[in-house]
Amino acid sequence: MSSAVFVLHGGTLEARMFENQSNGVANSLVYDIAIPVSCVLDLPPDAGPDSGNAFPRETEVRLDFIRIGLVDWRDLPGRAFVFPVNPAEGYVDGSVYFGHQHHYADLTRLHFGRLNGSTMTALATITFNFYKMSELPGLPETLTVD
Repeated sequence: MSSAVFVLHGGTLEARMFENQSNGVANSLVYDIAIPVSCVLDLPPDAGPDSGNAFPRETEVRLDFIRIGLVDWRDLPGRAFVFPVNPAEGYVDGSVYFGHQHHYADLTRLHFGRLNGSTMTALATITFNFYKMSELPGLPETLTVD
């Protein structure tokens, strides 16, 4: 059985203005998060020496269009936000590139921790959906990490 362990590293949070008049989205503040990820593959003994070569060992989770309202970043420590999964209204558009394809990454909870200078800790609960991963039999269809 194959498995993959994802280790999330310190990411970045960026704010930007977004507007899409054709879809009725007024100009509003949204946030994007990029989290570098290291992947460790555990392949079955009969997988062969090149089986895991198609899979990146380093990739990135992208979480875009996060709507938490107009918030002063200095007020974020201690605040938590909960989001529905795709395709429910208010979901966070997230993905990770792994195994030659993009996979959904559903951010369901974001909790901001301490502010230390220009950095802030945060706990993100993300569920990855690998339902198309035929290259690695045995890899779970979903994987949730905090």
